[in-house]
Amino acid sequence: MKSSVYILLVLFLLSSCQDIKPIEAPDDLIDRTTMESIIYDIAIVNSARGHNVQRLSQNGVSPEKYIFEKYNIDSLQFNSSTLYYASDLERYKEMYATVEKRLVAEHTYYDSIAKEEKRIKDSIRTATAQKIRKKKDSLKNKKEKKDSIPQNRDSIIKGIESVIDSVQ
Repeated sequence: MKSSVYILLVLFLLSSCQDIKPIEAPDDLIDRTTMESIIYDIAIVNSARGHNVQRLSQNGVSPEKYIFEKYNIDSLQFNSSTLYYASDLERYKEMYATVEKRLVAEHTYYDSIAKEEKRIKDSIRTATAQKIRKKKDSLKNKKEKKDSIPQNRDSIIKGIESVIDSVQ
């Protein structure tokens, strides 16, 4: 009994999926390259929004409006193009893979710049610390030399007299 219910259920599901018509390209379809750029910009804006949403609102920036104005599109055109590209899963995956490669390349580039800046700051900090240490050491050496020379006249005379007495 159970097996016949499962068979009927599978047959029903298979027959219901047969009449799916492919989505036709809309008249105002956004070309694939531009759509990938839009998806890339959306990822960047979403990242910025997650990082500092207050700065965006303080500057009066609406991320969606910015993207639509940048590409001279409207939300309906964007949604219909998204629906068209999403109807072919393989194509949509390829588009997102292209965007992901671009994001990873940019991340790698900016990460290498950040590492180089850190290395430079560290080397400047190290050089400054070494310079300060050398200056402190030279001041310490000057003080030690200065302290080893008698400061008053009487001690100089006594030192000379003791040298003369030891020679005689």
